[in-house]
Amino acid sequence: MPPPLLRAGHPQRPSRRRPLPSPAALPLLRGLPPALSPLPAPVCLPLARYAFFHALRFHRIAASSILQGCDPKCFGKVPAAPATPSATCGDGGPGFQFAAEPVHEAYVDGCVAMANSWVNTNGSQFFICTANDTTALQPLYNLFGKVESGMDVALKIAQCDLMKSITVREQT
Repeated sequence: MPPPLLRAGHPQRPSRRRPLPSPAALPLLRGLPPALSPLPAPVCLPLARYAFFHALRFHRIAASSILQGCDPKCFGKVPAAPATPSATCGDGGPGFQFAAEPVHEAYVDGCVAMANSWVNTNGSQFFICTANDTTALQPLYNLFGKVESGMDVALKIAQCDLMKSITVREQT
């Protein structure tokens, strides 16, 4: 079965959250083949399908390098740029962690990888490389996708921009 596609959409925000400014629209992402990334897809896709990522922010933007988001602890607490993880933002997740996998691809423009605080601490946070980070990043971050189209949109995402939703659909 081919890996699924993820696309950010703009359905209504869950009513329990207040409206937030500066929405970001993610481009189309294509998952890596399951043999290259067996763990992130089965963990992250159910989170996406059940709206875990709705109304979360991009809390860390490293200039000319990465866009990082999806920490539920950052809701209403994203610091000004440049941000670094703190006790209130940057180290949250879905309430569980999963193991790291060997990284078989390079961290190039448009790759999507799990963010973590150390080995075997993957959860819900991910990042998009906005530059070739092959030499800058150690192979500690599970790659699970690639920006297929819309990298120009990704490059416009700013710190604190809102991810309204992620929609998952199977590739045909």
